[in-house]
Amino acid sequence: MERRVRRREFIKGLGGGIAVGLITAGGLAYAFPREIRIKIPGPTVTEKFTKTKILTKTVTEFATELTETTAVKTVIKMPIVPELMQIFKQLIPDAAEFKPVMKDDIVMFFEAYDEQGALIGYTFLSQEMGYNAPIVVAGAIDLEYRIIDVAVIKHSETPKIGDRIQTDRNFLKQFKGLTVEELKLSTEGGKVDAITGVTISSKAVVDAIRKKLEEIIAETSK
Repeated sequence: MERRVRRREFIKGLGGGIAVGLITAGGLAYAFPREIRIKIPGPTVTEKFTKTKILTKTVTEFATELTETTAVKTVIKMPIVPELMQIFKQLIPDAAEFKPVMKDDIVMFFEAYDEQGALIGYTFLSQEMGYNAPIVVAGAIDLEYRIIDVAVIKHSETPKIGDRIQTDRNFLKQFKGLTVEELKLSTEGGKVDAITGVTISSKAVVDAIRKKLEEIIAETSK
């Protein structure tokens, strides 16, 4: 129990401290379907949520990109925000390196590699509108597209009610091992039980993860 509390507080702290989607350099942006595009004027990154607030953060970590192009995707090798790397490593501890996968100059997700350079899975950020504002989720999946772990890293849900999507481990652990077909609320034929009284926020988390998995599968199975 003590380990779980530390891990939850660790991820919550990091998620609150980073501008989500800061996996950018030059004109590149992290893609959140329909909601977010990020532009970098010089050293400052501006993140704009649709119909919500604007966050800014100075970025100094980015180095010159090295691009490798294949028939189906472009991978940009560059440093990612350290805080985000720490979150990803919490979700997939065997990973030593994360390589952004690009589409139309936008980071869609990340390939996760172990110490030997073997691809072991994928990590991602995704968001969906919650009860009050967008809910941002981080996740990791294996090469069979089953969920390894997920974490809610940013939200504006009601304290002690909707915010349980981030703190309730019984809710979050339901996602482990699920496939994209199983990623629905149980009331909709899936395998995730919504938190009592928090159906809208629970569904937002499920939908955010499912949509990103569908995207990853579509890109990597070409």
